Amino acid sequence: MKEYIITFLPGQMPDENLFRVEMVGITYPDDKYQIIRKNSKVMCLEYVIRGKGEIFYNNKWHSVLPGDVYVLPMGKDHFYRSSTADPWEKIWMNVQGILCDTLVKGYGLEDQVVFRNCPLYPLFSDFLSVCEGFESRGRQAVNRASLLFVEIMQRLTEHKTGTEKKEASTVWRIKEYIDAHIYEKLTASILANQVNLSVSQAGRLFKQTYGKTPYEYVM
Repeated sequence: MKEYIITFLPGQMPDENLFRVEMVGITYPDDKYQIIRKNSKVMCLEYVIRGKGEIFYNNKWHSVLPGDVYVLPMGKDHFYRSSTADPWEKIWMNVQGILCDTLVKGYGLEDQVVFRNCPLYPLFSDFLSVCEGFESRGRQAVNRASLLFVEIMQRLTEHKTGTEKKEASTVWRIKEYIDAHIYEKLTASILANQVNLSVSQAGRLFKQTYGKTPYEYVM
């Protein structure tokens, strides 16, 4: 498994009951990547840069694609793995503290695991950079990291499933169908029928959202 990781020991950060970074890093493509935690002591927050993977959470599998963010809370079993055919690259953080649960509940994020198409890579990258400078910046770095964490959680509220527009939900259903049937014969008519649209409507909405036609996405 190939990773770049920054690790912090217990007691290394101030105010750890409020917010503590256990680890932060980048995972590079690896078709054997798999993580299992029982009754996890950390919240896992990850942004997928490229590739695919899946999460098993609350007795259900969730697909994870480029541009998605997933959040696994403290006190729960964590099981996630990379696709063997298209292993993911992702930037992530494992964090703890009262702030984590407070934001999840306060922003109403407890019922959603995967947040689709979140343009949050710059915030994750900034978080990593701040942690890299912890030795020289100390408390200032921790304060900045906690503010970035709050901003990431707040931004996730914009991608809650219940607030998505109907068109975005429709296009996502098309993409999920493609992902689930990628090795089968797919036609424009088959995809359009999944969402009760004409071929031209389905193609137009898909291209508006993803910048390419369904055919180009399949390729």
